Amino acid sequence: MNSLSSSKWLCVVVLLIFLQVFETMAVQRTTNGHACKTSCTQGSQNKYWCITGGGGGSTGDHNAHCSPRSRTTYYGHPCNSICKRHLDYYYCDTAGSWDYCGPTD
Repeated sequence: MNSLSSSKWLCVVVLLIFLQVFETMAVQRTTNGHACKTSCTQGSQNKYWCITGGGGGSTGDHNAHCSPRSRTTYYGHPCNSICKRHLDYYYCDTAGSWDYCGPTD
């Protein structure tokens, strides 16, 4: 491997690390656009959920669907488009259809 290809390899590795850190820092949002107070985790029926609301167990807290990563549905399936707002929810195009998603900041 020559020095030029070594430099390219190093740039790719640094870029991948940066993208992974950036995605971790992004605010996860529910399918209706509210910020998640907890991480978006897989629950029953393979759907992803997070807690929103007042935090600390207050009565304003509730569970809501979210996307585990950018460009994924609330089932964790890949989106073929960005997550777009429609009325009071967000959606993305999927293979032959559409599904709910949560945008990331």
